[in-house]
Amino acid sequence: MLSPIEQIKEKLDIIDLIQSYIKLDKAGVNFKSVCPFHKEKTPSFYVSPGRQIWHCFGCSRGGDHFRFVMEMEKVEFPESLRILAKMTGVKLQKVDEKLAAQKTRLSEILNKAKEFYKENFKRRSDVKEYLKERGLKDKTIETFEIGYAMPNWDEIYEFLSQGGFSKEEIENSGLVVKKEEAGSVSYYDRFRARIMFPIFNQLGETIGFSGRIFEKDLRKDLKEEEKPAKYINTPNTLLYDKSKALYGLNFAKNEIRKNNFCVLVEGQMDVIMSHQAGFLNTVAVSGTALTEDQLAKLKRLSPNLYIALDPDAGGIAATKRGVDLALKNNFDVKILPIDKDDPADIIKENPETWLLAIKRAKPIIRYYLDFLSEKVKEKRELAKETERVIIPYIANIASNIEQAHWLKEVAVFLSLKEEAVWQSLAKYSKKLKRGNSDSAESVETENSRKPSSVSRRDLLEEKLIGILLWKKELAAFFNKDWQNYFSPARKFILEKALNSGTEIASEHYLNKLALEAELYYSNLDKPEEELNKLAMELKREYLKDELLSLSQKIRECEIAGDGENIKKCLDEFHKLSKELNV
Repeated sequence: MLSPIEQIKEKLDIIDLIQSYIKLDKAGVNFKSVCPFHKEKTPSFYVSPGRQIWHCFGCSRGGDHFRFVMEMEKVEFPESLRILAKMTGVKLQKVDEKLAAQKTRLSEILNKAKEFYKENFKRRSDVKEYLKERGLKDKTIETFEIGYAMPNWDEIYEFLSQGGFSKEEIENSGLVVKKEEAGSVSYYDRFRARIMFPIFNQLGETIGFSGRIFEKDLRKDLKEEEKPAKYINTPNTLLYDKSKALYGLNFAKNEIRKNNFCVLVEGQMDVIMSHQAGFLNTVAVSGTALTEDQLAKLKRLSPNLYIALDPDAGGIAATKRGVDLALKNNFDVKILPIDKDDPADIIKENPETWLLAIKRAKPIIRYYLDFLSEKVKEKRELAKETERVIIPYIANIASNIEQAHWLKEVAVFLSLKEEAVWQSLAKYSKKLKRGNSDSAESVETENSRKPSSVSRRDLLEEKLIGILLWKKELAAFFNKDWQNYFSPARKFILEKALNSGTEIASEHYLNKLALEAELYYSNLDKPEEELNKLAMELKREYLKDELLSLSQKIRECEIAGDGENIKKCLDEFHKLSKELNV
C-alpha cells in the first residue's frame, strides 16, 4: 500500500502544484519562471515534469512537492503534508483530540504567565534599569516581551490557580515544581527572582521561558555554591522541546531567507542585541548543543550557517559539536572570529565590530587552517596537527565536491601531493567504520555569503556526470580512460551515473545536474560530441593540476638537495607538458 506521501505525489503533478502559486512558461520539455524565493530578472527557476522536481539555478533551492510548499508557506514538513493531503484528498491519520486539547490549554497558561511577568516587569524599574545598562532599548524589551518573576515562592502558582487552571495543568506547563514530603504535596514556582524571556515557536506562539537570575533579589547570606544557576529554562513539555527550539527564529526566519545565511549565537541577550543592532537573521540554541531538528528548521531557510558562540571552553566545545553536525547535514559553515567577550557585549560596545566579524566570517576549514598556521610553526608538527584537527572535519562534510575542494586546499597548505591527503581521509574514514566514531579533535583557542570556490575542473566533472544522468545511453560513448581525469571525490558519483541512475534518483543534487544538462544540451543533434569535447577539456585541467603538483614536489626536492628525484620529476613534468600542448 502506498504511503500518504506517495499517494500525494501520484495524484498531484508537480507542474499543477507550482502553477497554483506562480506562472510557469514552457521551456522545451520543462517549465521555467522567475524564482519566487529571491529577486531576479532573468528566469532561473525550472520545473521538470519528468523528474517531478524543481530547482533554481540562481539561489540553489530545490526539491519535490513538499519542499516547495515548505518554502512557499514557510512551514515545516508536517504542515506541508497536511496542506497537500487536503489539496489531493489523501486521508491522514486522525488527530488525537485529547492531546490537541491539552496543548491548547497549555498554550493558554503560558500566555497568561507571559502577561503576568510583563506586568511584574512594569513595577520593577530596577530590573528595567539593569537591562538598559546591558544595552537594551524600550522598543526591544517590548518586542521580545521580556518580563520578571518575583522572588516569591508561589506567586505564579497562585495566580494560575485563581485563573481556573488545575494543579496538574500548571505543573505540566513547566512553570512550577511539585514537591512531595512527609505524605503531603505542595508546589513552588520554578522561576523566582529572574528576568523572563519568553521562548516562541516559529509561528510566534509562546512555548516556554528562559529565566536569567536577578542578583539584587537574592538573599544576601547565600554562599557562592548556594546561588542558583544563572539561567534556567522550561523543562520539556508538550509544547517545548529544547532540542527543537531556536530562540528568535520567529523574528529571524524571513531575514535568514532574505540574506541567505543564519548567524547562530549562544544566548538570549546575544540574539536580542544582534536584532536591536539590525542583524535580524540571528538565532540562539536553547541551552543545548545544536541538534538535527534545529538544523532541519534552518536548512529550510538557508544552507549557510555562521557560528558565533562564546570564546570560552564551553563555547568552543559547543561550536565543535554544532559544526560536526552541520557539516554532515550539508551546511556551508563559517566561523565568526571573536577574540573576547560574547556577542551581546561586543554589540553594546560597538555594533560596527559585530558587522566586521560577520563580514570576516571564514569557512570552518579555512578558519582552522589559518589558526594552525599561526599556532604551529614547525613544518612536520603542522602536518600532524592538520591531520589531527582538519581531516575529521572534512570527513563530516556531506558533499563529495566540498570534500574534494578542501582536501585540495589542505594539500596546497602543506605543500603535499593531493593523493597523500586523500589517503589520510580514507584512513580516518576506515577508523570510523571500525567503530571509533569520535568526532574531530577540539582546537584550543586563545580566548556577504559567497559559495566556496568551484574550479573549472569541478564544473567540467559536473557537466559530464549531468549528461550521463540525463541520457544514460550516452554511457556507451564514455571512454573508460576518462575516469582517470576525475577527482577521487567524483569518481564514486561517476561510477553510479555510468552503472545505474535508479538508486540515486532521489538525490536532489544529481537530479539538478541531470536537469541542468537537459536544459543546456537538449538542442544538440549529437550530444556524444559534446561529451567528448568536455572530456578533452577535463583532461587538460587534470594535466594542469598534475603539473602544479609536480612543481611543488620539485621545489621540495631542491630544498632537500634530492637530485635523483628532481630528475625524475622533471622528466615527468616535460612528458605531461608535451601531452598538454598536443
